[in-house]
Amino acid sequence: MGAFLEKPKTEKTVSQGEANSLRWGVSAMQGWRLEMEDAHTCETNLKLKGWSFFAVFDGHAGPKVSQYCSTNLLRHIMGLVKSSDKEEDVSKKMKRSFLEIDDMLKKENQDERPSGGTTAVACMVSPDKFIWANCGDSRGLLCRANKLEYATLDHKPMNEQERLRIEKAGGTVMMQRVNGSLAVSRALGDFDYKRSSELKQSEQLVSPEPDMYVLDRSKDDQFLLLACDGVYDVMTNDEIVAYILHHLQLESKLSKICSDLIDTCLNKNSRDNMSVILITFPSAPKVSPTAIEKEKQLKEELHRRICDILERVSKEAHDPMDMEENYLLQQLNTELSLQYPEIYSEREFISRKIHEKKVEKFGKDANNFAGSDVSFEQVPEPLGFGDGQGDTYTDMGSNKEEEPQPEDMDTQQSEEQKEAGSSGEPASNSTGTAPNTNTTTTTTTSSTASDTESQKPQASPPQGNDPVQT
Repeated sequence: MGAFLEKPKTEKTVSQGEANSLRWGVSAMQGWRLEMEDAHTCETNLKLKGWSFFAVFDGHAGPKVSQYCSTNLLRHIMGLVKSSDKEEDVSKKMKRSFLEIDDMLKKENQDERPSGGTTAVACMVSPDKFIWANCGDSRGLLCRANKLEYATLDHKPMNEQERLRIEKAGGTVMMQRVNGSLAVSRALGDFDYKRSSELKQSEQLVSPEPDMYVLDRSKDDQFLLLACDGVYDVMTNDEIVAYILHHLQLESKLSKICSDLIDTCLNKNSRDNMSVILITFPSAPKVSPTAIEKEKQLKEELHRRICDILERVSKEAHDPMDMEENYLLQQLNTELSLQYPEIYSEREFISRKIHEKKVEKFGKDANNFAGSDVSFEQVPEPLGFGDGQGDTYTDMGSNKEEEPQPEDMDTQQSEEQKEAGSSGEPASNSTGTAPNTNTTTTTTTSSTASDTESQKPQASPPQGNDPVQT
């Protein structure tokens, strides 16, 4: 499978907490990739009273840079910030920290400089403002009054502003990549693209400079969501907003909602690492018994429709190949996804029913039929929907995707929580989750696979109140 595993690793590292009049949950999963390259930070105990910080780092060509940034970026920001600083001052120091962390990473690895890099999306939440920092194609969004209010913009090489900088630095954009290789135009690390001694950091082929936005908070704010591009590859901003608004009425545990969103994206054919942070505010929807009962009825109706379609297919089938699983999944998604969006979370049920129908029609050896699909206990490779999104980094010299060698990547999670000091310099574990006294961390397992088509969306421009760009 080249740069992918034979079946996805669906174990998830999850945690959640509550402080500063907000609740947060996070879930991260390796998925189809050979190793986990994502990292994240969640910290609500800062020296700025009532402030919180959240960030997702999506590494490529190895996890070293993303883990370094999850451990050091917030610490560096807090080293610059004064307790008397206003939001605009903090925004400037966050931007400065991105550039200085990139320079520190370069200097600390002079002898063995990492070839990989990481994108980053971060949000500092003050009592009155949201301070966004975005570098690359991870993305953050704000939902206010039941609609998308704001979303960060992806930094892609084909964007005009990015392309002009790349060409001015002596590079080209080929196949929507920097020099035909890197799929993002801004990132921390990636020093192979930052070799010119005559150019500033922000003028290099790949820039570590983040876009900064400061937005006013509102009593109608409901949630923030920060996630890597593995989520946005297969769901638009509006789809994610609708999904979270709906599931907040069904589930109170935010880490569970994040995990369910990841499973849905996996079933929609995302083949990347995935990390999601969900932060909710007092105006967010509450769990509703009415919504839960309605969801139960809708699920029962969906299961009946699935069984009816499979019964029809079974009657028309002449051999087991007529009931090949991936083909049937595509057919079910085509017929039912508009009316029942939750079909993407029903992969396990569908696989089991297909298996039962095949055995009922062709006997217990149906899955051993030459050319047939695997049994429902196994996870088949996604078919029929493209290549499942390309790698961020491709080695053009060998014309093969450059990936680290497979390793035993057991789910990493903190076994104990350390209190962050009042200095605002929290320690981070290997997944990039800053410890917090109001935090629980567990690991869950999900059995899903991926099988649907979706085009990667462009990030929505700011909506509603115009942000202040700094």
